[in-house]
Amino acid sequence: MDEIADKLANVADNANGLIVQVKGEIEGISSKARTLQGNLNTVTGPSNQRRIQAILDHANELVATEGPKIDRISDQVIALTRHADDTVQNVNGTVTDVREPARKDLAELQKALQQAKQLLDDLQTEVRANNYKIDDTVENLRTATDNLDQLTDSLKQRPWSLLRIKQPPDRKVPQ
Repeated sequence: MDEIADKLANVADNANGLIVQVKGEIEGISSKARTLQGNLNTVTGPSNQRRIQAILDHANELVATEGPKIDRISDQVIALTRHADDTVQNVNGTVTDVREPARKDLAELQKALQQAKQLLDDLQTEVRANNYKIDDTVENLRTATDNLDQLTDSLKQRPWSLLRIKQPPDRKVPQ
């Protein structure tokens, strides 16, 4: 029994210390609650209540006056969205319709370009192979041009040589 009494006395002493500690913390919480209540009273005081009421009244008035306009704008946006969807569908269909012929045309164009490239390569090979002949041809053209120049000069000086081989005798001056 004495042991139980000692333990109860020990528990009572610890409980007193705990009660003192809790009381201190409760006073701190209570002080903070009073500060919060004071702040709330300031915020929710009559002047702030009037301001909040004015803001709410203005918001209600704004919703009432601008609501129909917002509804019209919403309807127009919905109609525009539907129109845009139709337009996108039309463009998509057009692109789909044009895609295959365009691909075929591009394939044919690519084939024609490859053939043209091959033709140019063949032509270059032929020109390189006949380069000496081209030089001879150019030299012959030069010679022919010189001969034509000489013939032209000769005809200018003696035009009668086209008709006669010999030069006609000089005319006798009448006496």
